[in-house]
Amino acid sequence: MQVEGIAETIPFWFSYPENNTASGSLLCKSIDCSHNLTHLRVRTSTVGFCGISSQAWRECAKSNETSLTLPFVEDLIDKQSVPNARTHFSEEVETWMNDHGFSDSAALTKIVREWYDACDTPGISAIERIGKLLSMRKLLLKDVDFSCFPPHGRYLNGTPAVTFEGMLIDIDTKIQMHNLTNSFNIRSIGSLAAETTVGILQSLYPTSQVSIKARDVPSLMSSVVDVMSCKSNPNRGFHMRTSRTSGIYPSYDADSSEAQERQTIDSINKTTIVPRDHAFDLPRKKTCKRNIKFGKVSGPQAPSRGALPVRQYHKTDESKILPTKRLGIEI
Repeated sequence: MQVEGIAETIPFWFSYPENNTASGSLLCKSIDCSHNLTHLRVRTSTVGFCGISSQAWRECAKSNETSLTLPFVEDLIDKQSVPNARTHFSEEVETWMNDHGFSDSAALTKIVREWYDACDTPGISAIERIGKLLSMRKLLLKDVDFSCFPPHGRYLNGTPAVTFEGMLIDIDTKIQMHNLTNSFNIRSIGSLAAETTVGILQSLYPTSQVSIKARDVPSLMSSVVDVMSCKSNPNRGFHMRTSRTSGIYPSYDADSSEAQERQTIDSINKTTIVPRDHAFDLPRKKTCKRNIKFGKVSGPQAPSRGALPVRQYHKTDESKILPTKRLGIEI
């Protein structure tokens, strides 16, 4: 597979969209890049990733010369924090590693940072995004033999199978979308929207501590549609506070400048991928002010963030009682 404008070829696809025979449409799968980024931070802080140990990050944290400090690496505070992961793979950390002889770790830091930028940063052309995605894809597939016996289990060259498959499926999907659409916003490919929807349904569920049952989803979706219809209706006839800046949620028309053709699984098998820039990829998007957060640890004299109150030691918490003790069984 050849990408127009890029010399590197794609020898094979790791994943294909699912052909839904019931609806006659293609189902593309993806795991949000932010989840993969935070998982990579944990791996590079503990056992290493792709044959590269965590020594470089530990030494960088001990030096106190960058924003990366020991609590980020040794204590792994807030493992699911994207700002903390951004600090972990920041450009200043890469520069420190290059200056102190950790060239392999610096190269890995750069590949991970550019891969995440390709999935999230505006103002990057489609060709440049694909090039950064292919760099991460090449790193993951390096020295991986799918024909070996016995086959790979939970790990592939030290990488957890869940992370390995999730990242490759996400990368392949984002590249294949160029043959399935005229152009697309790369931020629209992910799982955060689905997770947000589930969170909204959970908040509407009568018993918030219990997982949603499948039989209740239709009624919950009906409630969500009713609420969102009211929020988006400028002529609803009554006041409803929906945001800090506007009385209604703005709605945007889809880009209909080019007719969208019905695509099939054969579109994936074309010999050449032609990247097309979306409005999100145009250089003018770089001029928009963007507040990028990086993780920081409070100073020694500053209040500790996330500290629990003293009341936690006296508050009722039956989860600390063993089930056997609740039943009155002695073991």
